[in-house]
Amino acid sequence: MLGEPGTGKTTYLKHLTLTLVEAYRQRENHLIPVFISAADWQEREMPAFDFVRDALSKLAGAQSYLVEAFEGLLLSGDLVILLDGLNEIPGRELTYRQKAAGMYVKDPRERSLEELATRRAVRTRFVVSCRTHEFGGAPDWQSLRILPMDQETVTTFVNAYTPDAQVDHFLEVLEQNAPLYELAKIPFFLRYMTQLPAEKLVTIKSRGQFLDFLVHTLILSLIHISEPTRPY
Repeated sequence: MLGEPGTGKTTYLKHLTLTLVEAYRQRENHLIPVFISAADWQEREMPAFDFVRDALSKLAGAQSYLVEAFEGLLLSGDLVILLDGLNEIPGRELTYRQKAAGMYVKDPRERSLEELATRRAVRTRFVVSCRTHEFGGAPDWQSLRILPMDQETVTTFVNAYTPDAQVDHFLEVLEQNAPLYELAKIPFFLRYMTQLPAEKLVTIKSRGQFLDFLVHTLILSLIHISEPTRPY
């Protein structure tokens, strides 16, 4: 599953995971979802089989039946592996810098994942997300691209997250500002735009100005989270 930053890849994978969990609980199917962040794949030489099994152990507990029966479940196709952020595998960025220089060598963890999915666990469904421009390609993967939102979807989004009295003015401001409207096609950016009153949004004249505001907002939120609670 390919898409640009902020298009909702992680959100979609989590939604799919919850949908599969509910279907399993309702006995609508036998598929057991395993959601994993690729950013946790720290050991460069760790095989994909071990990484997925360890991730399942952390999710279900080391003594869980799912862990004990992991190999059988994997080979029989009873698992759905949802790996979020292939591009976030630690150290993988360096390989793409090598690619740009004509010296690209695929990360061994990525090769191991492809081998697991296409040779050893051919009955198991793998869903992997990655930023479009950081995907090196794999002939055996079926690609699904998440596109930017169209005008109708942007309008639906704004209606969902903006007070009714401000919706029309908010949309008018976006339509009159082409750089801002292009950013608004990305759900992550639009969500932060809807937190601004229209009179503030109208003062933002460029993509760079909005990104400056966003970085400032995110830094403030991190500072707020990291501040210790002080006794009174």
